[in-house]
Amino acid sequence: MTSYVNVLEKLHKANVDQEFIGLTLQKLLERERFVIQDHVTECQREMKKFEKRYGMNSDEFIDKFNKGKLDDRDEFIKWFSVKDSYDRLRKLQRELGS
Repeated sequence: MTSYVNVLEKLHKANVDQEFIGLTLQKLLERERFVIQDHVTECQREMKKFEKRYGMNSDEFIDKFNKGKLDDRDEFIKWFSVKDSYDRLRKLQRELGS
């Protein structure tokens, strides 16, 4: 599968209209923002389940987990992973101006 960057590079080398390339990039960014938002929403849904089950918000959980105040049960590992993914996705959204 050809990456977006490779396709855009080929278009640029072929002297394709810069406006076309700009519109293409804009559409790609819109799509990525949409996909990222779907993932953020799914992470939020998952975190809500854990927060309700354990009676603490995800930031509290991360603090306690990192300080070793919680055990390493599978659910906590999954919660940690979901929260980490959420934080990374939110950072990416900010970088993309979402």
